[in-house]
Amino acid sequence: MGRPRTSNVLKLLHGTAQRNPQRLRDEASVTPRGKPVLPPWIVLSAEAKEIFDWLMEHAIVPGVHARPDGVMLAMLAKEFCIDNKAMNSIEGVGVLMRDKAGQPCTQPYWRVHRDASDKIVKLMNELGISPQGRLRLAPPKAGGPLNVASWDDLDS
Repeated sequence: MGRPRTSNVLKLLHGTAQRNPQRLRDEASVTPRGKPVLPPWIVLSAEAKEIFDWLMEHAIVPGVHARPDGVMLAMLAKEFCIDNKAMNSIEGVGVLMRDKAGQPCTQPYWRVHRDASDKIVKLMNELGISPQGRLRLAPPKAGGPLNVASWDDLDS
Protein backbone atom coordinates (compact mmCIF):
# COMPACT_ATOMS: atom_id res chain seq x y z
CA MET A 1 0.00 0.00 0.00
CA GLY A 2 1.52 3.28 -1.09
CA ARG A 3 1.19 6.84 0.02
CA PRO A 4 -2.33 8.31 -0.28
CA ARG A 5 -2.93 10.69 -3.15
CA THR A 6 -2.53 14.40 -2.46
CA SER A 7 -5.55 16.53 -3.30
CA ASN A 8 -5.30 19.47 -5.69
CA VAL A 9 -6.09 21.87 -2.86
CA LEU A 10 -3.06 20.71 -0.89
CA LYS A 11 -0.87 20.86 -3.99
CA LEU A 12 -1.97 24.46 -4.51
CA LEU A 13 -1.39 25.32 -0.85
CA HIS A 14 2.11 23.81 -0.80
CA GLY A 15 3.08 25.35 -4.13
CA THR A 16 3.83 22.07 -5.89
CA ALA A 17 1.13 22.78 -8.50
CA GLN A 18 2.97 25.89 -9.68
CA ARG A 19 6.21 23.95 -10.19
CA ASN A 20 4.57 21.05 -11.99
CA PRO A 21 1.01 21.94 -13.22
CA GLN A 22 0.54 18.72 -15.21
CA ARG A 23 0.45 16.82 -11.89
CA LEU A 24 -2.97 18.31 -11.04
CA ARG A 25 -5.78 15.77 -11.31
CA ASP A 26 -9.26 16.40 -12.61
CA GLU A 27 -11.28 16.30 -9.39
CA ALA A 28 -14.58 17.26 -11.03
CA SER A 29 -15.68 13.61 -11.06
CA VAL A 30 -15.40 13.29 -7.26
CA THR A 31 -16.51 16.79 -6.28
CA PRO A 32 -20.27 16.95 -5.59
CA ARG A 33 -22.16 19.72 -7.33
CA GLY A 34 -25.33 21.66 -6.64
CA LYS A 35 -26.87 23.45 -3.71
CA PRO A 36 -27.35 21.56 -0.42
CA VAL A 37 -30.78 19.97 -0.11
CA LEU A 38 -32.67 18.52 2.82
CA PRO A 39 -32.77 14.72 2.40
CA PRO A 40 -36.31 13.28 2.31
CA TRP A 41 -35.73 10.99 5.33
CA ILE A 42 -34.85 13.89 7.66
CA VAL A 43 -37.89 15.49 9.29
CA LEU A 44 -37.39 18.93 10.82
CA SER A 45 -39.67 20.81 13.17
CA ALA A 46 -40.99 24.20 12.06
CA GLU A 47 -38.30 26.00 14.06
CA ALA A 48 -35.51 23.77 12.68
CA LYS A 49 -36.83 24.21 9.13
CA GLU A 50 -36.73 27.98 9.59
CA ILE A 51 -33.11 27.76 10.79
CA PHE A 52 -32.22 25.42 7.91
CA ASP A 53 -33.72 27.88 5.40
CA TRP A 54 -31.80 30.77 7.00
CA LEU A 55 -28.54 28.80 6.76
CA MET A 56 -29.30 27.99 3.11
CA GLU A 57 -29.82 31.68 2.35
CA HIS A 58 -27.01 33.25 4.38
CA ALA A 59 -24.31 30.67 5.18
CA ILE A 60 -23.86 28.59 2.03
CA VAL A 61 -20.86 29.31 -0.20
CA PRO A 62 -21.43 28.35 -3.85
CA GLY A 63 -18.71 26.04 -5.11
CA VAL A 64 -17.83 24.94 -1.57
CA HIS A 65 -21.08 23.49 -0.26
CA ALA A 66 -22.87 20.84 -2.31
CA ARG A 67 -25.92 18.57 -2.22
CA PRO A 68 -24.62 16.12 0.44
CA ASP A 69 -24.01 18.96 2.90
CA GLY A 70 -27.77 19.16 3.51
CA VAL A 71 -27.44 16.36 6.08
CA MET A 72 -24.93 18.32 8.18
CA LEU A 73 -26.93 21.53 7.80
CA ALA A 74 -30.00 19.68 9.11
CA MET A 75 -27.96 18.44 12.08
CA LEU A 76 -26.80 22.01 12.70
CA ALA A 77 -30.39 23.31 12.57
CA LYS A 78 -31.51 20.65 15.08
CA GLU A 79 -28.64 21.55 17.45
CA PHE A 80 -29.63 25.21 17.24
CA CYS A 81 -33.20 24.23 18.24
CA ILE A 82 -31.94 22.19 21.20
CA ASP A 83 -29.75 25.10 22.29
CA ASN A 84 -32.62 27.59 21.96
CA LYS A 85 -34.94 25.41 24.07
CA ALA A 86 -32.29 24.93 26.75
CA MET A 87 -31.53 28.66 26.90
CA ASN A 88 -35.25 29.50 27.18
CA SER A 89 -35.53 27.09 30.11
CA ILE A 90 -32.41 28.55 31.75
CA GLU A 91 -33.81 32.07 31.43
CA GLY A 92 -36.99 30.92 33.15
CA VAL A 93 -35.45 29.14 36.14
CA GLY A 94 -31.81 30.27 36.29
CA VAL A 95 -28.51 28.42 36.00
CA LEU A 96 -28.38 27.08 39.56
CA MET A 97 -30.77 24.86 41.48
CA ARG A 98 -30.66 22.94 44.75
CA ASP A 99 -30.18 19.19 44.80
CA LYS A 100 -31.93 16.77 47.21
CA ALA A 101 -29.42 17.60 49.94
CA GLY A 102 -30.02 21.33 49.53
CA GLN A 103 -26.64 22.02 47.93
CA PRO A 104 -26.46 24.35 44.92
CA CYS A 105 -25.77 22.62 41.60
CA THR A 106 -26.09 23.42 37.93
CA GLN A 107 -29.35 23.00 36.08
CA PRO A 108 -29.50 20.03 33.67
CA TYR A 109 -30.52 22.57 31.02
CA TRP A 110 -27.08 24.16 31.38
CA ARG A 111 -25.37 20.90 30.45
CA VAL A 112 -27.69 20.51 27.46
CA HIS A 113 -26.87 24.07 26.37
CA ARG A 114 -23.13 23.48 26.79
CA ASP A 115 -23.18 20.22 24.82
CA ALA A 116 -25.34 21.70 22.05
CA SER A 117 -23.05 24.75 21.81
CA ASP A 118 -20.01 22.47 21.46
CA LYS A 119 -21.72 20.51 18.68
CA ILE A 120 -22.77 23.74 16.93
CA VAL A 121 -19.20 25.04 16.92
CA LYS A 122 -17.84 21.72 15.61
CA LEU A 123 -20.44 21.54 12.84
CA MET A 124 -19.89 25.17 11.84
CA ASN A 125 -16.13 24.62 11.71
CA GLU A 126 -16.59 21.48 9.63
CA LEU A 127 -18.93 23.23 7.21
CA GLY A 128 -16.74 26.32 6.90
CA ILE A 129 -19.41 28.63 8.32
CA SER A 130 -17.48 29.87 11.36
CA PRO A 131 -14.46 32.22 11.07
CA GLN A 132 -12.11 29.32 11.85
CA GLY A 133 -13.81 27.13 9.25
CA ARG A 134 -13.71 29.86 6.59
CA LEU A 135 -10.01 30.35 7.23
CA ARG A 136 -9.43 26.63 6.77
CA LEU A 137 -11.30 26.66 3.44
CA ALA A 138 -9.80 29.93 2.16
CA PRO A 139 -7.43 29.76 -0.81
CA PRO A 140 -3.86 30.93 -0.26
CA LYS A 141 -3.32 34.67 -0.68
CA ALA A 142 -1.23 35.59 -3.70
CA GLY A 143 2.19 36.99 -2.86
CA GLY A 144 3.07 34.67 0.02
CA PRO A 145 2.69 35.27 3.74
CA LEU A 146 1.50 38.57 5.11
CA ASN A 147 4.12 41.05 6.27
CA VAL A 148 2.11 43.74 8.01
CA ALA A 149 3.06 46.25 10.65
CA SER A 150 -0.40 47.67 11.44
CA TRP A 151 -4.10 46.97 10.96
CA ASP A 152 -4.21 49.53 8.15
CA ASP A 153 -1.84 47.36 6.06
CA LEU A 154 -4.36 44.51 6.01
CA ASP A 155 -6.83 46.39 3.80
CA SER A 156 -4.33 47.07 1.05
